[in-house]
Amino acid sequence: MVPPDFDSADFCRRHLAAIARHGFHAFPIPPACKRTHWSGWTAWCRTPPRPDQVARWIERHGHYGLALACGHACLAIDIDEEDAERAGDLHALAAALLGVTPLVRVGRAPRRVLIYRVADAPIPSRRISPAVELIGDRRYVLAHGIHPQLGQPYIWPECAPELLPLAELPAPNASAFADFTQAVANFYNLSTTLVAAPPSGVARGPIDQVVRPVRPRISDTRPDTRRVHDAHGRVTDGRDALLAAQVYRAFASGLDNAEAIAAAAFQRFAAIADLSRPARDGVRPWGRADALAKARALLASGKPRPALRGGMPRIDIQTGFWTPPRKEAFRHAVNAAGAAGGLSPAAVAVSAAMLTHVQGDGSAFASVATLAGKLGLAPDTVKRARRALLDAGFWTAEQVRGGRGHLAHYRPAAAVLACDPLPNQPPEPANGDRSVHPNNQGGGIHHLPGRAQADLSVRQKSQPEP
Repeated sequence: MVPPDFDSADFCRRHLAAIARHGFHAFPIPPACKRTHWSGWTAWCRTPPRPDQVARWIERHGHYGLALACGHACLAIDIDEEDAERAGDLHALAAALLGVTPLVRVGRAPRRVLIYRVADAPIPSRRISPAVELIGDRRYVLAHGIHPQLGQPYIWPECAPELLPLAELPAPNASAFADFTQAVANFYNLSTTLVAAPPSGVARGPIDQVVRPVRPRISDTRPDTRRVHDAHGRVTDGRDALLAAQVYRAFASGLDNAEAIAAAAFQRFAAIADLSRPARDGVRPWGRADALAKARALLASGKPRPALRGGMPRIDIQTGFWTPPRKEAFRHAVNAAGAAGGLSPAAVAVSAAMLTHVQGDGSAFASVATLAGKLGLAPDTVKRARRALLDAGFWTAEQVRGGRGHLAHYRPAAAVLACDPLPNQPPEPANGDRSVHPNNQGGGIHHLPGRAQADLSVRQKSQPEP
């Protein structure tokens, strides 16, 4: 059931014209729905809708969602992996082999869709593994709308198609897709064969080709065909693809030389892979030289590093910056601000509630009604508290336009964390969860962002001395 706040979300009216100008073949989708009612919609895969159609849709169907017709202008890599770590590894493989795309759409995290430009049309649709699919000709992908199961809008953590021209996206060639297909097969320990597939439903469109996975025979001690582990939980097969994913993760984190990238990647690889078995040539053992070779090849390829946003490193959804220790450190800083008088008890409570909705990349979609019901506060109190958190610099928000259907995208401010928290650091009492009377355990205002410190100092100076 779609929450009342989203009934008038006018995605088509707000975004269709800009998306069409940027070269995408977009068309409206009924509200909170994944299926289209347009007959002959596949024609928009080959040619974009006419300007008069776009204008008519905006006028008549402004409250609809939007879909991108694929195969001739853009294509999508659909990662339906439920495990966050495996989804991140697959995202890293796609970035390393197909290119880094800023267009990543998230519906039900950690699932995600990566959008690329078509180099040689048409690109046929095909399934690469049980959890990875290439969405191409005679298929579409939802761009904007309300997820019918979650009742929440689809989000674009970094950039959206209405903000970026299609021409600026990477356009993988056939060789890159072949390499990616093989890497995914290795990742899941699958052998693959291309077979024809019968037509599917109206919304999905006929699939021209499918890569049908053939599962290998495995013993009872290794039941997971998605990633083969030994009895101790270490990865035994698909290790080459696993190492490539760790190298790209280290590269995306900001490391700028091959040796540093290799050291970080191999440290992670050694912790989760079985190194007692030889490398793929069956003779030599795995070593840091394997990671170094991949790091040098990645740097030599000239692939762009993920962009910076507002002077802070872009937080990739696959890396999961907001780990539990970082969340706890952030909560500690907010609690200290409340105890020092820089934030009201309601603001501390609202921040703690919003933090429970934060995903690895920092996205936090929680409506005013949800927060008010969870905390037992009035909606106006929640709104004032969120504004105070923004003004104090603890949270950031995008698309704060006000009104129904204009949904703010809140994130905790990474700048609040001066450094990573110590693993065994005792947490501050979580006074934002239930209590509205925080105790000043740390004292002082040194945990507050600059704006909060300045505001508090002004208030303290204006108060008469006791």
